[in-house]
Amino acid sequence: MRFRIPIWLTTLIVIFMILLFSLLIYTAREKEMVEQFNRQQMAIAKGIAYGIENLISGIEQNLKTLTSWRENDSHRYPLQFIFETLEGKADFVARSDGRSLNAYPPYGEKSLNPDLLSLAQDVWKARKAMVAFAPSSNSQTAKNLSGYVVIAAPESATDGHGANVVLAGISLANIAKAYIDTIKYDFSCDAWIVNDQGTILYPHLPGQDTAMLQSRESKRVTLKNILLQTGTGHDVFRRPVGSSYERLIVAFTPIRLKATKLFIVVSTPYKIATAQLKLTYYFIMLSAFFLIAAVVVASFAMVRSGEKRIRLEEELKHLRGKDALQEKLAREKSMVDGILEGSPIPTFVIDRQHRIILWNKACTDLTGYSSAEMIGTCNQYLPFYTETRPIIADLLINYDTDTFQRYYANTQLQSSTIIKGAYEGYGLFPNVGGKQRHLYFLAAPIRNEHGEIIAAIETLQDITREKEMSEALKDYTESLKNELDANISLREKIENLYTFLQSIIMSSPDRIYAMDSNGMVTYVSSGVGTPRSMYKEKSVHFVDLVDPENKALVQEKWEETKKGIFAPYEMEAKTRDGSKRNLLVTVTPIKGSDKFIVVHRDITEFKNLEKKFYESQHLAALGQLSAGIAHEVRNPLSSIKMSLQILERRMKPEGNDLKRFQIAQTEVEHLERLVNDILIYAKPEGLHRRELDFNAFIERSLEKAEKERTQKAIIVKMNLDPTMGLVCFDNAKLDQVLLNLYLNAIDAMEEGGRLEVATKRPDGPEGQTIELTIQDNGCGISEKDLAYIFNPFFTKKSYGTGLGLTQVKKIIDLHQGTIDVFSKEGEGTRVVITLPVS
Repeated sequence: MRFRIPIWLTTLIVIFMILLFSLLIYTAREKEMVEQFNRQQMAIAKGIAYGIENLISGIEQNLKTLTSWRENDSHRYPLQFIFETLEGKADFVARSDGRSLNAYPPYGEKSLNPDLLSLAQDVWKARKAMVAFAPSSNSQTAKNLSGYVVIAAPESATDGHGANVVLAGISLANIAKAYIDTIKYDFSCDAWIVNDQGTILYPHLPGQDTAMLQSRESKRVTLKNILLQTGTGHDVFRRPVGSSYERLIVAFTPIRLKATKLFIVVSTPYKIATAQLKLTYYFIMLSAFFLIAAVVVASFAMVRSGEKRIRLEEELKHLRGKDALQEKLAREKSMVDGILEGSPIPTFVIDRQHRIILWNKACTDLTGYSSAEMIGTCNQYLPFYTETRPIIADLLINYDTDTFQRYYANTQLQSSTIIKGAYEGYGLFPNVGGKQRHLYFLAAPIRNEHGEIIAAIETLQDITREKEMSEALKDYTESLKNELDANISLREKIENLYTFLQSIIMSSPDRIYAMDSNGMVTYVSSGVGTPRSMYKEKSVHFVDLVDPENKALVQEKWEETKKGIFAPYEMEAKTRDGSKRNLLVTVTPIKGSDKFIVVHRDITEFKNLEKKFYESQHLAALGQLSAGIAHEVRNPLSSIKMSLQILERRMKPEGNDLKRFQIAQTEVEHLERLVNDILIYAKPEGLHRRELDFNAFIERSLEKAEKERTQKAIIVKMNLDPTMGLVCFDNAKLDQVLLNLYLNAIDAMEEGGRLEVATKRPDGPEGQTIELTIQDNGCGISEKDLAYIFNPFFTKKSYGTGLGLTQVKKIIDLHQGTIDVFSKEGEGTRVVITLPVS
């Protein structure tokens, strides 16, 4: 019976632990599954919201396009056309003038919510599109619909009869049909559309409201509160069902509208989400119950049969062991005495009266005192101390541990971690067996069967050699540590130096090669903006890195290098993309070795600059020559023009003769303009600045192109900054700049083109610069020609000198300003001039 109670208790504990462990696993797995459902439903809610937002955004973009700029109300699109253009995405479209609504398809006045008029007025006042939610106003419609999402956009122009706004409405039922109902069938969950007041708009749930869904933490915290505070998230809620509660896994996210906020709420009953997990848990528990029952029955049977056998065996052992015990004790005593006497470890034992009862040979060898001198005496202190005092074994006999601090305060004494009740320690003894020794001593009490201390044993070990070696090792370790610290410091300095040199090499735009005396390249730097070399870790001969056309030159220079001639040289190399680069190659020997440093410097840009310098000198000489020729031609042209005018007045020609005179005068005027352009380009005059009203100057300058502008019926739109004020500039030269730009813009446009001129201060009224923009919608400039438009004599026209924009650039430079041209072929050109105020 004494074995039955522990077995049943153990069995009950095991069953309880299995049940507890299973419950913990079930709880953790249930929490994980609920979290997984939360994430899944959150993804579903965000997907529905994203689809609805894309639908509304698409309708909004289409509506903005259909209500874009027009000249008058006669050009606006009919409602039927707008409805059909939206391809059935909207349930209705309407147009409002702020007082009434016209709808298509015609629902009638009562079918549309009067709030739409208020929305239309708000849209017209804001002059921008809005998206809002409007409830249904029709009871017949309200049976199936909970309202509309309405997109409203203002029409850009009217004929003065009212503020027109176009509206498009999508019912929540159609939105739900497209984005919610399909989700419900695929994922076995419910989805609602909720407004910002927490009311469920779709589907209609009589008596249901989000305020009924209570948080797990508090009844006062409802889904409605959370929607108003956070707008997005997921959690487990509960709702009242009769006298109990039903738990729901709920995820919610907003539909981002511009004027109203709606929410998508997706929910799944908690019991559905965890049904499969519960079934699995019940099956496991049932299996565990049957398994435990089988084990308990088998264990009970084995214990009952084993109890009798154990009792019989114990009684037999008790009878046989009583005689053998005395014999065994005698043998063990004799054996222990022999082991202690022959042990190489110095050992002695004292009895309850502190007399030595054992002093082995190893102890005699250590201390110099024989067993005959020591056994039977209380002189155990004599080999170690000069005065009479107790040793550890004595203190253990008396169980006087408080006295330890008195006699062993300076000794490393501590309780033994191996033998219970024993103490061990280290100490330096000045004279043990005629020598100074470091001893390790261990003392332990000897107890009888009642736990009483009847003797104490103490062992000694001479650890003098180990101590000396430890001290020597400590000194060696210290010196080794110092050397290691010095090596680490040296390594850090070397690494810093290496990093510094590597940074210098990596930042250099030059390509650096390291070569040995055999011409093998052992290192190649990456250079700025180029990838690291593939030859950094594997040597390659320099001939393999040279273009075929340069191999002879490089081989020749290499032979000179080996003779000690290190003259730099140039060569033209081909890159991977097929372009050619000019390289300056220098070779320098590395001191103290037979290696060389070869530097390739890309001097292509220097070569190009050198070429441009010579070209600029050539152009300067050509300009001076042109100026001289133009100066010599201008006076004869003036005489020819005056003579033609005098002859025309005297001869009064008619018919073809008159036409010939007019042609001659026109060509002479053309030559005069050409000569003037060349003189302005070759020898520009200085500036004559004065302060003028910049906006008034712009308006006057436009009048000089009135003739050309009128011939093509060009529409001019001016947008002048009223804060421009007075600006100091050369009005004659700037007038010439503007006339050139106006004429270029007019030439580029067809009849009825649009020319826009604008001024502004980009840094505010107190800024130090002004900005002038001239924009046309003409033919534009191709991308390849845009880089050359300021070059002298560059033109795509069949007439002209190609100096017009060159003069413009030079005059703007004289004003210390900038000119930027932005153009795209077929779309027009925009010229932006920036000038300093003073």
